[in-house]
Amino acid sequence: MSCEKEEPKAISIDLDTAKAKIGYFSGESLDLTGLIVVINMDDGSDKQISFLEFADNEIICDHENGQVVSIGMNSINITHNVSQKTATLNISVVKEIDDETLVIDRDGNIYSTVTISDQVWMSDNLRTTKDNEGIPIKLVNNDSDWHELEVSAYCWYGNDQTLCKENNYGAFYNYHVVESQKVCPSGWHVASKEEFWKLWEYLEQNEYYNGIGSRTISKALSSTY
Repeated sequence: MSCEKEEPKAISIDLDTAKAKIGYFSGESLDLTGLIVVINMDDGSDKQISFLEFADNEIICDHENGQVVSIGMNSINITHNVSQKTATLNISVVKEIDDETLVIDRDGNIYSTVTISDQVWMSDNLRTTKDNEGIPIKLVNNDSDWHELEVSAYCWYGNDQTLCKENNYGAFYNYHVVESQKVCPSGWHVASKEEFWKLWEYLEQNEYYNGIGSRTISKALSSTY
């Protein structure tokens, strides 16, 4: 008698959203192209399926790629037909604001703006957890991990998101986030050294500098007191 080896069976599926768009403005098209489904097998192995391979691997979504998203649409169910295992992709959909004095990010956070001389600045600290394409930024809570990172990441002071948001402290972002030029809302950018010094010089010329130190200017630039 001979025995045939059984093929491993799927026991669950997970979603890799590291490059998936999960933040939307109402009226945008659903974009699932960055999503990866991870099929976990009963032999301990796994299989990673990119969006372009969904059809060949009988993976379906209850909302079609390219569908227009709207307020209230907050999840996409992903099903592996062969095993009937399902995972849920959580998304956020926010409404854009029609007010030139305000700015909104992909999380729905709203920021005030201020015009100083001929420059326009956000007057609140940035606190988005997604870049301006709706891709999540990696949250890191451990100091040692933070120093070794080679990807975009953010953290909260004291790992306390509520404290930071309620007190307008904002989030801390690493160099890779800044270098990407995608952390600010569309139409905005992280100020260059030249732009910052132009602001500094304006404040200096308009009596925000007491000749002793930079504390008065720092207070003028601070969004918290």
